[in-house]
Amino acid sequence: RKFKNENFVYINDLKNSPYFNLPEADALEFIKANVDRLRKDNIKLLIVANDMIAEIGRDYFNELDIPVFDIISILTEYVQDNFEQKNIVLFGKNSVIEANLYQKNFKYNRLFNIPSDDLEEIICNKGLKTSKSFNVTKEAFKQLLGKAVDVVVTSSPFLIKLNTEIEEFVSVGEFTNFGEIVAKKIYNEFMNLNVKGKGKVKVYSNIEAKKFKYMTYWNPVKYKYIDVDKKVRKLRQKKFEKITK
Repeated sequence: RKFKNENFVYINDLKNSPYFNLPEADALEFIKANVDRLRKDNIKLLIVANDMIAEIGRDYFNELDIPVFDIISILTEYVQDNFEQKNIVLFGKNSVIEANLYQKNFKYNRLFNIPSDDLEEIICNKGLKTSKSFNVTKEAFKQLLGKAVDVVVTSSPFLIKLNTEIEEFVSVGEFTNFGEIVAKKIYNEFMNLNVKGKGKVKVYSNIEAKKFKYMTYWNPVKYKYIDVDKKVRKLRQKKFEKITK
C-alpha cells in the first residue's frame, strides 16, 4: 500500500532450496542466475529476504550496481538500534542458528535461540491456529514459558504469523516485522520512487502454481505467476511416458 505506484518482482528457488545443503559454488550459481532474471525486469532495488542466501551471496551482492537490502543486515541494524542489552529471542531455522548469522552482532542481556523448522512446516501446511501449532509452539518455547522477552527476531519473515501461538505462552514486547522495517527504510532512504502508475506484482518460481499458492495461502497480495520450470517438467513427463509405454 505504501508503494502502490511501484512494480514488485519476487523470485524464489523452492526446487533447489535449502541452499545450505548445497556446495557453496552451486548455491552461488543459482543466486546469480536468479538475480540475472530479475535484472531483466530493470529492478532498481534488490531485497534479499532469505538469510542463508544473503550470507552465501554477500560478496556478490556487494558488487552489484544497484542497492541491496538483505535480511541479516536489516534485522541486525534494527535490533542494535532498538534492543541493545535487552532480552532477545532469535527464532530461526537450526541451520541459521548454528551458522551464527545474527547472534555475533547482537548486544544483549540474554539471548535465546529457538529453532523454527517444525513450526515453519506447520505454517506451510495450513496449520496456523490449530491445536498442533499451539502444542509445537509450547514445546519450542518451553524454556520461556510464563516469562517476558523484549523482542522475537523472526529470521524467516512469515514466522510473524505465529504471534498468536507464541503470545499464548510468552510475553513479547515486539516481533520483528521484516516487511514493515524494509518499507520504512525504503521510504526514508530510497528516493527513486514512482509517483505515477499502478504497480503490479510478478512472481517467478520453479514449482507448479497450485503448489506455490498452497504454500503461500496466508499471502493476500494478488500477483502474476510465472512457472520458469513448466516447459522442463513437461519434457520430462513426455520422456517418462515414452519409457513406460
